[in-house]
Amino acid sequence: MNRITLFCFALSLIFTACSPNVSDRDKQKEAAVEASLHWLALLDSEEYDQSWKEASQSFQSLIDRELWREIVNNVRSPLGNLISRELLTIQYTANLPEAPEGEYFIIQFESNFTNMENAIETLTPSLEEDKIWRVSGYYIR
Repeated sequence: MNRITLFCFALSLIFTACSPNVSDRDKQKEAAVEASLHWLALLDSEEYDQSWKEASQSFQSLIDRELWREIVNNVRSPLGNLISRELLTIQYTANLPEAPEGEYFIIQFESNFTNMENAIETLTPSLEEDKIWRVSGYYIR
């Protein structure tokens, strides 16, 4: 290696070592989206009890399983079957109103159902103590 190439290589190593690790956040983002899509698939297949079981502890403490099943059935059944779902936005935050400090993503999907087009599904997965992302909030409009 000539001196200029060696210098450029050393400089790139220094910049890499000093720059924040973006790949960790990207991995967390991927895991949160994957967990959200898995959870939505449970709703799509009307596995409401399982969706409650796989939700975050904070979700489960706010609403019991039977009430969740009733509410989600009343909201989702009229929409019909899922036709498509596309990721719109994803945003990381450590603070949410009326929620404990933690790690959260706010994820929005544009979803089309047989009886409703252009629905916006907003999910808030949170990183639980076991380092698994679980849905702690769901809203559809």
